[in-house]
Amino acid sequence: MLQTQTLTIRSAPTLLRTAGKIQPYMPVLILLVGCSIVGTQERRLIVLNGGSIDHRAQVAQEYVTDERLRSLRVSVRTRFSSVTEKDLAGLELSWQRLVTAGKDAVVVVVTFTPQSKNVDANAIADYCADQVGTDFRERLWDLTKR
Repeated sequence: MLQTQTLTIRSAPTLLRTAGKIQPYMPVLILLVGCSIVGTQERRLIVLNGGSIDHRAQVAQEYVTDERLRSLRVSVRTRFSSVTEKDLAGLELSWQRLVTAGKDAVVVVVTFTPQSKNVDANAIADYCADQVGTDFRERLWDLTKR
């Protein structure tokens, strides 16, 4: 059975650490450092564990759609009434296949870069990661039966 794990990346220069070790996400960090980020950006990586790498990639690709992003934005707007449409335009959903140190990983990436200063980007990114994780657990269960 496939499982998910959520990792948090805050701002470009933050290094991702787990159990005191720097994790092999340098390609992502190098990309982030090269970006010009205005204001707050919160990024959550939902790591797919279990199953073959091809299966995880297929599941991620099927999950990350414009329709899914629209649904997530509606959910955020309902839960956080102070969020504007301009802020929601800064909510992105993507997936990546990372190959580092001889290990393959598939992650679904939730990125939130609000335009307003009064938005709790951290809470919204956490909420989105929880929503994606819940969706994924249900969807992955179905896909493992194919």
